Amino acid sequence: MFYDISTISTTYIAVQRGCCVALPFHFRDFFTKERVIAGVIFIYVSGMACYVPVFATSLLLPARDSQTNATQVRLVFSSGSDKILAAVDILKKFALTFAGEFLALLSLMAIVIGMKSASEFRHASSHTGCTRDGNVTFGGTNQRDGDQLHRTDTAPAVSKSQRKEKKIVRQVLLITTVFIVCNTPQMVASIVGRVVPGVDLFGHNRNVYFLTYTVVNVFELFNSSFNFFIYYKFNTKFKEIVDDALCN
Repeated sequence: MFYDISTISTTYIAVQRGCCVALPFHFRDFFTKERVIAGVIFIYVSGMACYVPVFATSLLLPARDSQTNATQVRLVFSSGSDKILAAVDILKKFALTFAGEFLALLSLMAIVIGMKSASEFRHASSHTGCTRDGNVTFGGTNQRDGDQLHRTDTAPAVSKSQRKEKKIVRQVLLITTVFIVCNTPQMVASIVGRVVPGVDLFGHNRNVYFLTYTVVNVFELFNSSFNFFIYYKFNTKFKEIVDDALCN
């Protein structure tokens, strides 16, 4: 459940970054503080609501084992729970994952295209200037007397902006790549469970089911842990917060 909430949150952040680049003048008006808080609350509520049918059709009951003469607490499912589990599995492991990957790719494309357009605009602007006497210059050359114009004040700013943009693109690219690679096994496992008979919690191929979802869980753990290091490497504010927490 919490991994699904993390998946939706990652997608939400990716969409925010894409909108920040694609719609820079409308971003603050749309993603206000109240809307962001409401969005986070909606993510948690919807993520928990998906598991309500599962909790409603399962119980923890004591069961006595005659061979070991011991009482154990076991998970017992009611009738018709297999259909509910299948529906929830399709919803959160296929539809949710596919939608998240699709939106993450769209956001990455928006960021790359937006950064490229901004870089081209700055590059064109850096080659267009004005001399002290009002003569327009192109490419750093005075069109009247041919004197070279040195703009040492704008070059560092452009270079700093380019480095920052490349850093953002690398961060989003890494997060999107890890997100897609680690969540694709969920989609494959969900499709296999629907296509191959008996590959489910109650089927005769349940050992294959357990093995498949063990591999899926390994990828999920890798995704959850690796994102921390990505944000720590590329997000300066996140790095400062972590360093302050560890130092204190």
